[in-house]
Amino acid sequence: MANEGTTLATSNMAVSMSQQADALSYETAVEPCLDAKVSDGLVMELQKALAEKSSQLGNAETKIQGLMDEVSKLGRELETNQKLLDESQMNCAHLENCLHEARKEAQTNLCAADRRASEYSALRVSAVKMRGLFERLRSCVLSAGVATFSDSLRSLAQSLGSAANESDDDSTAEFRECLRVLADKVGVLSRQRAELLDRQSKTEAANEQLSKELGEKKELVNTLYMKHQLEKQANKEKISFGRLEVHEIAAFILNSAGYYEAINRNCPYYYLSAESVALFTDHLSSRPSYIVGQVVHIERRTVKSPSSPSERGGSVRDRVDFLMSEIGTNRLTLNSGSDSNPYGLPVGCEYFIVTIAMLPDNTIHSPPS
Repeated sequence: MANEGTTLATSNMAVSMSQQADALSYETAVEPCLDAKVSDGLVMELQKALAEKSSQLGNAETKIQGLMDEVSKLGRELETNQKLLDESQMNCAHLENCLHEARKEAQTNLCAADRRASEYSALRVSAVKMRGLFERLRSCVLSAGVATFSDSLRSLAQSLGSAANESDDDSTAEFRECLRVLADKVGVLSRQRAELLDRQSKTEAANEQLSKELGEKKELVNTLYMKHQLEKQANKEKISFGRLEVHEIAAFILNSAGYYEAINRNCPYYYLSAESVALFTDHLSSRPSYIVGQVVHIERRTVKSPSSPSERGGSVRDRVDFLMSEIGTNRLTLNSGSDSNPYGLPVGCEYFIVTIAMLPDNTIHSPPS
């Protein structure tokens, strides 16, 4: 189509130019008699006209070339649009196939949804039944005590078995069977629990008796151990076991009442003062079984019978203090005694409160556990 348009334009321009040339040749032939000046002017005009026509011809060729380029561009766009149209037709066909498959899948899903809805309805009915059974089991568990729990479960299983019908599903039947088995096992466990409680009571009694015997034996072992340790230390340090005097070394053992009492022969009721106990035990995590130290002060007291405040104020009690002076002599002082009886001694009993000092390289031992 582009080539035919170009050929037509070229032929039209050639015809127009040939007609103008014929006209000019005719005028030149008709007027052979014009002078040379007129001829020169005519030639100039003809040249000028020829130049104009040549210019018009170049413009026409340029326009024709532009039209040809535009026609080529339109042809390419037409081919591109044709390809797009083909692709669109193919896509439409693919979409139709997808739509057909989607319709089939939707139909399948609808059937599956209907089937699941029916299954859900059946499951809901079964769940309602199971909830009712669990509520009965819950009320049975909460209302029954430990002793009657097995009997309550067995009664529930029997009532469920008597109320069974053909419309019950497999899960309900399995629940009944499990409940019956559970009732039997709970009954066995209840009997075993009663037997274990009986055994536990007997075992606790035997254990208590053994613990008591063990405590007594342990106390005896501790006493023997402490005596052995004290005898060893006595042989080494010459501990006094008679009537205590200032400057002597004494050993005090922790008795069952929680007080430290001196170990001696035929001279009882020597107790360690609270200051000395604090001196020997404040830096320890636990109280030692015995304490050994050098006597620096002895206070003699007598247990008095309880009396009124006025009588206590007017009474005079003797107390003998043995003090170790700086020059090494002893001084005897009389003071009023205490009317308290912390050691539980009988009235009129004489006892002594002893203050001791630590020995060089003193070691406090505890009995083996």
